[in-house]
Amino acid sequence: MKNRLVLCSLLIALAMLFAASSASAKVTGLAGKWSGYWKLDDGSRVPVSIEFSDSSGEKERFTAPEVMEFTTSKIDLESGMVLLKAKDAKTGKSYHVEGFIQNTELSAVMTVGDTTGEFYVTNSFFKQLDHTALSTYLRESEYGFVFFLTIHILGMSCLVGANSIVSMRLLGVASSIPLQPLRRLFPVMWTGFIMADVSGIAIGLAHASTRLWNPILAVKLVIIAIAAPIMRVMQKRVFDDPKISEVAPPPSAKKLAAAQLILWLLVLVAGRLVAYSFTILGEGY
Repeated sequence: MKNRLVLCSLLIALAMLFAASSASAKVTGLAGKWSGYWKLDDGSRVPVSIEFSDSSGEKERFTAPEVMEFTTSKIDLESGMVLLKAKDAKTGKSYHVEGFIQNTELSAVMTVGDTTGEFYVTNSFFKQLDHTALSTYLRESEYGFVFFLTIHILGMSCLVGANSIVSMRLLGVASSIPLQPLRRLFPVMWTGFIMADVSGIAIGLAHASTRLWNPILAVKLVIIAIAAPIMRVMQKRVFDDPKISEVAPPPSAKKLAAAQLILWLLVLVAGRLVAYSFTILGEGY
């Protein structure tokens, strides 16, 4: 019993040391290009980028809005505190950045002459996407995100609704309904498919850092990559061939129909779960 207590104590101590060391390592992957914006008082954003030549933070420069070397560079790799100064030789303006780096993000206040504003740069590709003009508009505008979300819902309704009608008919539901006239529903399906894809990309870009690498979204996309070709096969084998009998569809028709119902249902479920990724997967999603 005593040995077990000692072992548990050691494990707890090691875990605490690991957590402490992880917490202190605020700055990771410093070398490279960091891009973002400087937000002015009127709400406009000026593109900004910094280039770090090494991981020490001693060699860096502005590459936007102007190319200039830093005259002062103080970066505490443990605490993440940052102080950067530069001077534009052309205009004579002094740049002063004071803030904090944590992992892949530098948040600070930048003063240029008499103008002070929020400063943000990151070396994460997905976070950089988050702060592009398009992503910012989709996320922050009054109508942008709502518009594309509405288009996405309409697209999925056309796709899954029309597909379900055709699939259930092939499985024997409402067998008195003629089969071939249902061929007219396939343009509705493909139109809905395109609407859902385009709007889905826009929705993903609005929250790129938490959506585009989301495991639930990845599962959804894999299912779509399987379901869409099967839908095309069903259209070709059952509806595009004039030799197919109205009374006796091909033997594979029911299997294709069942697969369609299951796959598109899974797509709908996965799509709903993406909105609850934080609850399911934890922080960062």
